[in-house]
Amino acid sequence: MNSPENKPAHHFRFFLGGQDLEMIEIARLLHDAGYSDRICDAKLAWGARASVWRDEIIAALARNETPVLIELVDDLHDDVDRERLVIVDHHGERAGAGMPSSIEQIRDLIGASPLWSRWRELVCANDKGHAAAMRALGASAEEIRAIR
Repeated sequence: MNSPENKPAHHFRFFLGGQDLEMIEIARLLHDAGYSDRICDAKLAWGARASVWRDEIIAALARNETPVLIELVDDLHDDVDRERLVIVDHHGERAGAGMPSSIEQIRDLIGASPLWSRWRELVCANDKGHAAAMRALGASAEEIRAIR
């Protein structure tokens, strides 16, 4: 994730990628944290590309907002200044043990630790390590079924 220093939270504009349980929960976390009017969500398929949001990203930059691209493949033209974007993902080169999931990156970016819950922890564990990771947190069979 690019560093968010000196980027006030009210200037973030969140662009959601492919809709899966983690992305749905990211949207809920953003809503719960008061960012409902800062979310761009088109219920995209997994593997969505940033170019879907190209015009909106450019408009956000023109308004001096900081676009936050969440699990979007970066296929934007080179004229888009990547230093002005926050990239949130945990796939590909950002994957691995000990790396934060996308929902954890969003939680940390907006300072939403008080809104963290067991449900969100289990969603995070599922996204990183499936049922085995949830069992490692002591998840019951019912909790695992609810998440999976």
